[in-house]
Amino acid sequence: MLIGFFVTSYGFGLTGEILMTMPSERTRAVIHTREFLHEISQDASLPDSVRRQAKHLLRHYPSRSEMLLAGRVEERLTEETLFEPTFSSFIEE
Repeated sequence: MLIGFFVTSYGFGLTGEILMTMPSERTRAVIHTREFLHEISQDASLPDSVRRQAKHLLRHYPSRSEMLLAGRVEERLTEETLFEPTFSSFIEE
């Protein structure tokens, strides 16, 4: 029988402490990564191959609104359960 399962993401700080990524932080990171890829794809000072790769990745990368919608769906699906959402419906800039 499955009692519960928590989906979290952990990392380690410089002094060895355990750091947990919150859903809003993860959502913000994905959104900012899209913005970064867009900047790379438009930067004429970079090689064409780098700009082409960034454009290719952007074709399938989720938009800001898609990420926030995914967070909203996950938040609703995990209400009153032991599961935690991976993404969030809001981010703090």
